[in-house]
Amino acid sequence: VINSMTHDFVLHPDQFIGLSVKSSYTEFQAYFHNAGEMHNCPRPCLEMEQACVPWTPNFPGIGSVHDIRYQMAQHPNWWPELSSKSSDKEIAKALYTR
Repeated sequence: VINSMTHDFVLHPDQFIGLSVKSSYTEFQAYFHNAGEMHNCPRPCLEMEQACVPWTPNFPGIGSVHDIRYQMAQHPNWWPELSSKSSDKEIAKALYTR
């Protein structure tokens, strides 16, 4: 994110639609997160929502990973961001961020 703010944006501002020289770190991070696979950037924590949850065995959604794997096998279009090779952490994160 920092490299994009300080280097890439300076060279190619037209490639960062919706961002400007006044955009914050959080706005750049949200841009990359919303771009999907581009940089595998996590969703930024926003002030008006609950604090970001660190990855632990109690991470929200970890208890549902088995159910999500079943859903993925039956309805892969329900979870396009995941694959059969997705880790438990990736599945829990996808569930948490929905």
